[in-house]
Amino acid sequence: MPDDAIVLEVDPAGMQAILHLPAGASLPASSALDRMMKANVVAGVVEETLREVETPSPDERHLVVARGVPAVQPVDARVEVLVNFALRLTEDTQHHIDFREQGRFHEVAAGTVLARLIPKAAGTPGRTVLGRDLPVGDPRDADLTAFAGEGTVIQAVGDGQVAAERAGLVVRRRDGHLDIMPSVEIPGNLDMHWGNLVTLLPVTIKGDIIAGFSLKSGAEVMVRGVIEDARVSVKGNLACGGILPGEHRVKTHGDLVTKYAAGRELKCRNLIVASDVRGGTVYATDNVTAKLIVSCQVHCGGSLVCDELGSPAELGGCIQVGVNPLAVALYRLAARERETIEKEVAEGKRLCKRLAMWVRDETDPTKRQELAGRLRKTLTDYESATTRLAHCEAVLNNAVLRNGNNPEATVTVNQTVHAGVEIRIGTEAKLAVTKTMGKTVFRLKDGRIAWDVPRMRLDGTPMPESEAAAAATEAPVSEAPPGEAAAETTAPAPEAAAPPATPPA
Repeated sequence: MPDDAIVLEVDPAGMQAILHLPAGASLPASSALDRMMKANVVAGVVEETLREVETPSPDERHLVVARGVPAVQPVDARVEVLVNFALRLTEDTQHHIDFREQGRFHEVAAGTVLARLIPKAAGTPGRTVLGRDLPVGDPRDADLTAFAGEGTVIQAVGDGQVAAERAGLVVRRRDGHLDIMPSVEIPGNLDMHWGNLVTLLPVTIKGDIIAGFSLKSGAEVMVRGVIEDARVSVKGNLACGGILPGEHRVKTHGDLVTKYAAGRELKCRNLIVASDVRGGTVYATDNVTAKLIVSCQVHCGGSLVCDELGSPAELGGCIQVGVNPLAVALYRLAARERETIEKEVAEGKRLCKRLAMWVRDETDPTKRQELAGRLRKTLTDYESATTRLAHCEAVLNNAVLRNGNNPEATVTVNQTVHAGVEIRIGTEAKLAVTKTMGKTVFRLKDGRIAWDVPRMRLDGTPMPESEAAAAATEAPVSEAPPGEAAAETTAPAPEAAAPPATPPA
C-alpha cells in the first residue's frame, strides 16, 4: 500500500494527532512515530493506539495516536446572594395568577445568612501535542464588603458570609450592597408596582393605597395620602394623612387617626377623625373623637366627643358608648362555642377510656402498638379540647367581658345635636333625640340617660365654671321629662335590653 494512503493529521488547536488508515492497512509503531516526529508531534503519545496501528483491520480507521492536555481555567471567587429578588408569582388550582401577590418584599430575622463567599480554585496548565505549553492565570478574589450594607455583619463562618445583624426588610442597592431596613418605606403609591404588602415591620407610604390592594402590618403604619377602597389590617397605630373612602374594612389594634371616613367599617382602639365620619360602622374599644358624626353606627367602650352629631338632611344613626365591642364579641363567641367544645370533651373522654381498655386486653403486639398510637393521638386531642373549654369558661365567668359596660362613659357634643340620633349608654339605657339641641353632655344617671346643657347668661354668653357651679345648685342636671321634651328616653330591663352590635369576625 502506498505511503501517501496513510495520513497523519494534527488538529488546528494542536490537541490531537489522528492517523488515518485505509481498510486493510497497518503500520509499524516505529514508522508511526517517525511520521509523528516529522509532524513535530512530541507530546501526549498514546501507546495503546500505537500498538493497535500494527494490526491490520478490514475497516477504515481514524486513530488518535497523540492527545494533548487541555488547560483547566481557574475559577474566580464569587459572592452568592441567597435572597431571591425575583417576583414570586403563584398559580392557583384554577390556573389563575394574581399579579397583586408579587412577593416583592423579603423580610428576614436576625442572623439570617444573606450571601456567602464561594472560594476560588486554581487552574491547571496544559500542553499541546506539538509541545507548546498552555499557561493559565491566577484566580481573582471576591470582596464580601461589597455586599455588606447597613444592618448586616460579615461572619467568619466557612469561607465567609454576610448575615443580617437585625430583623428587617432586605433591600439591594444599585451598587450591590444588601441593607436591612428596620421599616418598609414606599416612596409612592401602594399599587401594581409593589403589590400587596404583608410585613411585621412598621410601614410608611408616601402616596396612596390604591383600591383593590391590601396591607397587613404587625407594627405602626403611616399613610400620607388616601387609603382607597383597600383592605388594611394593622397591629399598631394607623395614621392616614388623607381620607378613608370605600367599603372594605380597616382594622387596627391601636389608634386610628385620619382626616375623613365615609362608608367604611372601622375597628380600632381610639378613633380620631379631624373632620367627618359618614355612613360607616365604628367599633372602638376606647374613645371616639370627630368633628361631625352622621348616619353612622358607633360602638365604643369609652366616651365619644364631637362638634356636631347627626344632620337635618341625613339619617341620624346610632351611638352606643360604654360597651366594649371586643369584649362583647369574645363573650358571644365563647358562649356559641362552649356547647360544641363540651361535646368534643365528652366524646374524647369516652374514646380514651375505650382505647385504654382495648390496649389492656389486646395480646397481639402489632395490634397493641397500633392501638397505643391511636390512644396517644386521642389523648392529645382530648387535652386540646379541655384547654379550649377552660378558656371559654374563663371568658364566660369574666364579669367585665360578660357585661362590657363602662358606666362612666359619656357622649359630649360641643355644638349641635340634631333630631333622629339614638344614643345608648351601656346595654340598658337608650335615648332618641327628637329635636335639635345645643352643646350637650349625655351621661348615665340612676339607670337613665341624662344630659347637661351649658348655662348661659342673659346676654347669651356662657357662664364661667365657678358661676355655673353656683347656679347648678338651683337647677339640677336635666333628665328626660314627661310630655314635651328634647328627647325620649327609656331604661328597659336587662332581659329586654337591645344588645350591642357584634363586629364581624
